[in-house]
Parts: sequence; structure tokens; C-alpha cells
Amino acid sequence: MDATAPKKLSAKQQKFVEYYVRLLDATKAARLAGYKDPGQAGYENKKKQDISNAIQRLLREATLQPDDVLSRLTLHATSDMLDFVDDDGGVDISAVREAQLGMLIKKFKSTRRTINGKDDKEVLVERTVEIELYDAQSALVNLGRHHKLFTDKVEDDRVKALMDELADIRRRRSELARTRAGNKT
Repeated sequence: MDATAPKKLSAKQQKFVEYYVRLLDATKAARLAGYKDPGQAGYENKKKQDISNAIQRLLREATLQPDDVLSRLTLHATSDMLDFVDDDGGVDISAVREAQLGMLIKKFKSTRRTINGKDDKEVLVERTVEIELYDAQSALVNLGRHHKLFTDKVEDDRVKALMDELADIRRRRSELARTRAGNKT
């Protein structure tokens, strides 16, 4: 067996890794994975190199890459509430799921009001659905910043300060060189 190949984890260790990546709590992950002493097992598992490697691998896979972040911001910036509304003015959640646009929804609230009708059977009187998308303007601002479309005064001040510091360093270097040249003569 290759010494550099990752060691196969037991089913319990694999469960620990999966729970840990979701919860970021070793004791809770060990408890859910079925360890008898979750505090100790969580502590020990985190120290094991093969388990630590598996955790790092899963965390890398679960982390959005820079292009994914930009794609998500673009979706937020260009999303339209009409994508979520059917022809009757209701929210079409199945269409949202099918289009995999659920990540655009910031808030969703569904309320039902019923009354007891004949034979004590509930009768739906009113159903309301509230939906809120993430702020498109905020997403546009973040995209604009990424593409350096805006010039913040803070950035200009920083650049000026760095240029002044660079000029000062060059001046001092020049003075030092003149002083050394004068000492040699």
C-alpha cells in the first residue's frame, strides 16, 4: 500500500467528518456519528491526520470559488421577481426549485387562515405568501467594486500615501549614496 495514499476511514469516522464540516463542532459531530464519549472522540479525531485531511478536502469542495461568488452575485443582480410569480399572482415554488433559483430568496413566508366549516372540517379562507429576494443593488455594487468600476477616495489616498513613501525612500537612498561617496573621498 502507498504510504502517501489517504487511509480509508471507518463508517463512523466518515460520519464524523461529514457532521464536522456541517457543524464545525467536534463534540456534536462525534455525538451524531455515534461515539460513546463525544468530547474525547471529537478531540482525538481532529488530531488524526487522515481525518483532518478528509475534513480539509470536504471543506475545499464545499467552499465557493471566486468565479462561483461572482456568478451568484450576477444572479442576485439580474434576478426578477416575475421569475417567481405565476400568471395568477401567486408564487410558483416548484418553478423556483426546478430552475434552481432558491438561493436568490432571502425571505419566504407562507400563511394560511382557516375556519371550521360543516362537520368541523377546516375550510381555507385565505392564504398569503410573502417573498423577498436579496438586494439587487447591493449585488451590483459588489460586482462593480470587483470590476473596479468605482473609484473610492480611500483608494486614491492610499495610492498617494504609498507614492509619497516611495519618493521619500528614494530620496533617503540618494542621500545615503551621496554621503557614502563623500566619505570615500
